[in-house]
Amino acid sequence: FSAAFEVQTPQFWPIRGCPRLFTCRIGIGASDPEETRAAARYLRSADMPPAEFRRRADADSAAGADVAEDALVGIPGLSIMSQSRDAPTNALMRGTVAALAASMRAQSKSARAKLHLCAAVRSLSVARAHQRGVKVQRVVFAAVRDLAALGSDVCAALLQHGVVDISLGASAAHAEDAPLQILVLLAILEILTSSTGHRDFVAGGAVEASLRTMRRHAKHAVLQRLNVKMLRQLLGAVDREAMADSRILADVAAAVLAVVRAHESDADIALSGCAVVLQLAEYGHAYSIMDTLMGNGVCAILTAVMRCHRLHAGVQGAACAAINRIAKGSDARRLAMLSAGAVRLISDAMRTHAKSTDVQEVCCGAIHSLASYTVTMWRALLAGGVAELLVVTVQNHPENVRVLCTACAAMRNLAVTGHSARQALVAADAVKALKEALQRHPDALELVEHICVAIRILCSDATAQVCESMLGDGAADIAIQVMRKYPQHVSLVRCGSLAMRNLAKQVPERASAMVQSGATQVLSAALSQHLAHSELQEAVLQCAFALAASGGEATCQAFLHRDRTFLDKLLDCVQKHAGHSGVQTACCGVIAEFAMRSNERKNILMMLDAPKLLVQLLQKHSADAALAEQACRAISHLAYGSGGRKRQLLKADVATCALMVLDQQKQSPKAVLAACGAVRNLCARSELACEEFMAANAPK
Repeated sequence: FSAAFEVQTPQFWPIRGCPRLFTCRIGIGASDPEETRAAARYLRSADMPPAEFRRRADADSAAGADVAEDALVGIPGLSIMSQSRDAPTNALMRGTVAALAASMRAQSKSARAKLHLCAAVRSLSVARAHQRGVKVQRVVFAAVRDLAALGSDVCAALLQHGVVDISLGASAAHAEDAPLQILVLLAILEILTSSTGHRDFVAGGAVEASLRTMRRHAKHAVLQRLNVKMLRQLLGAVDREAMADSRILADVAAAVLAVVRAHESDADIALSGCAVVLQLAEYGHAYSIMDTLMGNGVCAILTAVMRCHRLHAGVQGAACAAINRIAKGSDARRLAMLSAGAVRLISDAMRTHAKSTDVQEVCCGAIHSLASYTVTMWRALLAGGVAELLVVTVQNHPENVRVLCTACAAMRNLAVTGHSARQALVAADAVKALKEALQRHPDALELVEHICVAIRILCSDATAQVCESMLGDGAADIAIQVMRKYPQHVSLVRCGSLAMRNLAKQVPERASAMVQSGATQVLSAALSQHLAHSELQEAVLQCAFALAASGGEATCQAFLHRDRTFLDKLLDCVQKHAGHSGVQTACCGVIAEFAMRSNERKNILMMLDAPKLLVQLLQKHSADAALAEQACRAISHLAYGSGGRKRQLLKADVATCALMVLDQQKQSPKAVLAACGAVRNLCARSELACEEFMAANAPK
């Protein structure tokens, strides 16, 4: 009765201290009728106002209070607590009650603190003097628990005077006594909660002692609950080096999973057990912890816990957090979680606890880890309605940045899995939700990164219909806003450029709308600010090429209106990244589009020695079909019209390059077509060009 009473109602008493000791005393079995009646009075006073309770405590303890107070401040009057051999339990009880009564009467804070410290030290002395007396040990650790709850100073004094060795020694000496084990664990938990003594307990063997107790009292739910809680605190606060013992970690994993399996209906055990599993999983493959967890059926245990406690938000969150870490980085573990029913249970948890930010965050994290390219996995995720649930989470928690980050990251990973997942997200209004999140939190950089990457992935390989829907929901506006807000952030600018490129390619009729929204401004700024970054330059130029090809003359004018030196920068980029074929190909494509529609721009490009650069590129990258195609298109457009430009092009030896492309790119129809177009435009109304091509045996 006393053990259950102590564990089930730890906050029942209005004043900590005396009542708990009295209930413990009754549980031991008092032989003194007066003492039992006093304890009963305290039990009946649970509903009293604190002032009345304190008054009665003073009255009941008046006889021994003065002696105890003198002893606690240094007068050896409390030696009865450690020297009485006939009735040590009664003596200890009277002395401890008197000490606590004196501490309640003390007026000043410093006096109370001194009394508490002295009582802590004296209690440990009693424990040492009566190591074999189980009743004394029970009372001592009930007192230690209450004293530890008074603050970090008392806990520090307890640690300094050997509470680690005394408590673990008492646990080992009286291993069969469940009530004492409970009191020892409660005392240790109070000390761990109020101090930084975790490393001391680990070094003293608390983990091994806990495992022994768990094996010895396998069916005792209260003891198992307290042991798992203690392991959770020790693993959570101690660095990995302190626990770097593969055998102990494996034993902890096996023991905790066995306890959770045996007591899966106990919410406290389930909650603490899932937390311990997460802490162990953080070790990853070190010490073979993942193999130990999987070998002990962690997937089935976690999902069983979620089924058993569907309405318990804490258990659902702890289990999903463990699933998240275990599934991360391994398709085999993901499929094991899927086989155990994790996807459906995570979806149910998101629906049941839609308003809980903690549950939504860890569920989104679990989806982020479970999403993979395997067909079985992404089909299961979509069948579970994950795409819609992620969007709903973003909509329901617009002010919580942490939830938004995990939800957007999960969307990004889900979108990567395949075209069907991208379609499902777009159909669920993911783009609208992402845009709203960006507008609310434009300064949350991590969130902005997830949103931008998600938009880029959603429109990659998308159909024209999907891209049209995304543009209607504001996908291009997101990319432009991010690029304008973070012009120095290379990855964001690159993501935004690639997103606009994909959208412009699939929906060319909407390119002019993107230009009007400021696409050319952010692209021109990126070209100027990140001239040395080849991958970014490639993305920016590909986007410029797609917009110019789709938007026509208006796009080209918009680029030059924003930056008169745009063409100069374009050719500088060609020279700066001479060894990067992707940048060269995109540059040639932009030159071709700008030269196609305006004689003025053609003349500017001729003045900037564009033909010479094109020849150099063809000579250096003659085996690159895509570059050969775009370079020949640029030559073809520059050659169209004026005889003066044709003569300048022939002088730059473009004829030889065009024939070289025809000779080397026989297997690339697009490159051959572009080269033939260049020959045609060069020869049109130019006898000089025709003679030069005939001399080079062009017909052959």
